[in-house]
Amino acid sequence: SSGINAEYGGTVFRESDKLKDSQKDAIKNKFKVFNATLEEQLRIQQKWAIPDPQFREWVREGNIDAIIYKYEDMCKKYEKVNFSSNNKKYIAYSTNDVEKTLSLFFDQKF
Repeated sequence: SSGINAEYGGTVFRESDKLKDSQKDAIKNKFKVFNATLEEQLRIQQKWAIPDPQFREWVREGNIDAIIYKYEDMCKKYEKVNFSSNNKKYIAYSTNDVEKTLSLFFDQKF
């Protein structure tokens, strides 16, 4: 049947599958770690500055390219999987939100 949404440890989940608590916890943890890391890096990297605008943009684009597509894949993979009674609590950021956040890095005013 169609509707394959996610894979965890070699197991493919369908939207209608009932997940084990350990599987739900693993998915929740992926998003918790991502969210906490993004927020922490924003706090840290807003204090840093790259004075050269071209180099600053190059570094930002590298961050966005390295992170955004993986995050987008993770969101698509799990957005319809019932791993929580409130998936939005864990999928806290849209890919646009993540991209906007990453674009703020290294922007301390001189």
